[in-house]
Amino acid sequence: MIIEMALALLHLQQVEKAAVSPVSPAVVVGVEDVDAVLTAFAAKSKARQKRILQAVRDAVGNIDEPFAKAITEYAERGAKMGAGRRVAIAKKINRPTGDVDWWENLDFPVPDEYRFGLRGVTPVNSAGKPEEWKIELRAMLLGYPPGTHFALAAILQELDTGSGVENFAMFLEAWRNGDESFYQALDRTAGTEGSIFFYDAMIGDFIKKFVPKNHPGYKRVTESLDTAHDALHASFLAYRQYRAFREAVALSLLLPPDSELPRRLSRYDAGGAGGYSTRSQIEILLRLYGQDPAKVVRMICESASPPPVPLWSRKYDPFTSFHGAFQKLIPEMLEIENSTNLLLSTQAELRKHVAGRISNTAFLALEGQGITAPNR
Repeated sequence: MIIEMALALLHLQQVEKAAVSPVSPAVVVGVEDVDAVLTAFAAKSKARQKRILQAVRDAVGNIDEPFAKAITEYAERGAKMGAGRRVAIAKKINRPTGDVDWWENLDFPVPDEYRFGLRGVTPVNSAGKPEEWKIELRAMLLGYPPGTHFALAAILQELDTGSGVENFAMFLEAWRNGDESFYQALDRTAGTEGSIFFYDAMIGDFIKKFVPKNHPGYKRVTESLDTAHDALHASFLAYRQYRAFREAVALSLLLPPDSELPRRLSRYDAGGAGGYSTRSQIEILLRLYGQDPAKVVRMICESASPPPVPLWSRKYDPFTSFHGAFQKLIPEMLEIENSTNLLLSTQAELRKHVAGRISNTAFLALEGQGITAPNR
């Protein structure tokens, strides 16, 4: 048994460069074809666009692929999700933020997003605009199931097990930086010249909500403005680890292997010395669990270590417990293929196959509506 585990770990550690480098696109779609059908779609009346889009959704939704069906089920759950808890705005700092795209680089639109702490979905912008219909159509042409953004919300809600961070999440939602939450502002600008800071009033609100006079750490945290600031900052860092890991997991389940995560999550795309990235480990788990994202989510929830209590008391990294649980599954992985590298490469081909079917079905549905790509 010891020898078997040693060999399994050797398979994990000796990651071949070819296996972890970006694979070929999830689906090879000509840009000219996509642009042509989107231009033809945009020329239709709003009523006609609505009917065409629904026809494509229906066609893609009927694809008999386990992974696509699982994502569609998540999307249906996300679409039924309400706005969740209400949060009163503590203060809105009207600092100019420019054109902020929290979900940058994604090929599918996110008109409605999951709100941590609130455990619900709220619109990012006014949903249902023809331009958003065009973006959704483009996403299906590129191989994404309909309503992928709702699937993202449902997966995030399932991963958001709370573990004592709900109130802090709501605290960061209540404080605003323009139209974005303070969490988004802090995370988006971390390590940049435009990084923002905690305001004195925000620190006072933090102490009032999380370090009352009867709290064991009250004397130490309130010793000075600096110690109070450090406690708030440490709480943010711990919560950021909790939340960013879950966002990376959810997106890794939805994005094809060659698509980049948003810049703020790029650290989960990078593998450590001699090891797989979080992104690659999620792909391997999908292969292990027969393309069932729900089983991957369940494994992560069951193995996740809880954030510290209080949040500022110590550093927190959820990857450690996830990596440990992943390693324990290596013997099962090696029953499917003789190396984890091969699992990863064959998984990429499976994802490419599913995306190709979705894309082809979307193009065929458009042809049925009188919109034909020039090169098909």
